[in-house]
Amino acid sequence: MRPLPFLLLLSLSLLRMPAADWPEWRGGPARDGVWNEPGLPGTLPPDGPKVLWKQSIGTGYSGPSVANGRLYVMDRLEPPAAPEDTERVLCLDADTGEILWTHDYPCALDLPGGYENGPRTTPTVRNGKVYTLGAMGHLHCLDAVTGAVLWMSDLRQDDNARVPQWGAANSPLLDGDQLILQAGGSPDATLIAFDHNTGAKRWHSLTNMPGYASLLIVQPGESRQLIAWTADALCSVDPANGNLLWQHPRELAWEQAVATPVYHAPSRTLLISSDREGSLALRLKPDRTGFDILWENFSLSSLHSVPVLKGAHLYGLNHNGRFKNECGEFRCVDLLAGEKLWAERTVTRMGGFAQAIVTLNRANDVFYITNELGELILARADPDGYRELARAQLTGKTWTHPAYANGRIYARSEKTLLCADLNP
Repeated sequence: MRPLPFLLLLSLSLLRMPAADWPEWRGGPARDGVWNEPGLPGTLPPDGPKVLWKQSIGTGYSGPSVANGRLYVMDRLEPPAAPEDTERVLCLDADTGEILWTHDYPCALDLPGGYENGPRTTPTVRNGKVYTLGAMGHLHCLDAVTGAVLWMSDLRQDDNARVPQWGAANSPLLDGDQLILQAGGSPDATLIAFDHNTGAKRWHSLTNMPGYASLLIVQPGESRQLIAWTADALCSVDPANGNLLWQHPRELAWEQAVATPVYHAPSRTLLISSDREGSLALRLKPDRTGFDILWENFSLSSLHSVPVLKGAHLYGLNHNGRFKNECGEFRCVDLLAGEKLWAERTVTRMGGFAQAIVTLNRANDVFYITNELGELILARADPDGYRELARAQLTGKTWTHPAYANGRIYARSEKTLLCADLNP
């Protein structure tokens, strides 16, 4: 029997390799919206990807997480679907959509900004536990298999937390044995770190008004920095103890610090982008003493669509409250120069509150974009331009970030969660 050629053996081994899960906000610890799924074709069948299952759930903007064959998501039930206003954590079989367990608790929403659909955050799953933050500040650590409550905290009651006007929206960050989030507590507890096993408080930090943006860990030198974009400043603290390293005040309309900061490690460049203020790019100093401002302009304005880095270029949906005729453009921006290289106007509708979620599969160099119309778009993009590869209707109207895991997309519309196969 002749030995199999090396390339064939390699391809067979790749087929047997388990694909990556999607266990937290924007995919993983880097929180960069980049995944690495080998073997996907970079196109879609003429009728769109095959839907493997659909499941009816309550309302909300919470995105799904996928880990160890299970999917975790949050929703809201109102009477008559429940005896009282209720927030829930759900665990589903990722292969079949069967609901395996739920954990629910009373939660009457009182949000001055409206949009009281339900929870906003993506569950964080690690080491047999799932961590969730509800719209009104209910923090839970649950057993990922059984749903049993391991510990919990009501941030408003326990830490005098201020819930932002559109609800708590930052997804919990796990760093070693700590769980860290923008709690909005007082005094001096904008950020709180909890022991991830017991819920005991490790440290609290900052007096800033809480924002919506999820936290990020970066390492521009020998030491790490926890980046927190609050409603009034961009801050860096020591993740070990919460000590403030530096901050850059930034006045924002409507306190809309929403999009997770983006970090380019090779150039030590940190970017924040907002609806009415545009983007600000900082070059971090490796000794944690501060930063230099690279540029600030309106080459990209993000709201809750977070841009993705490919090399030293940003790709994201523009959402500008000042120039609404540009809202909905998919743009490429040179991160180091701040220059807009091109703008594509066919990714979603144009106009106020246009929305699309951008994700990059590094394995096939394809952008997977879900727009607010419920369409899934596959495209190639580089500094020279944009080329659409495929488009299909996937869900109803949605603003929720999907999950990509094991060759599938898990996407949510208002009251429906589905799983579709991205393989040929």
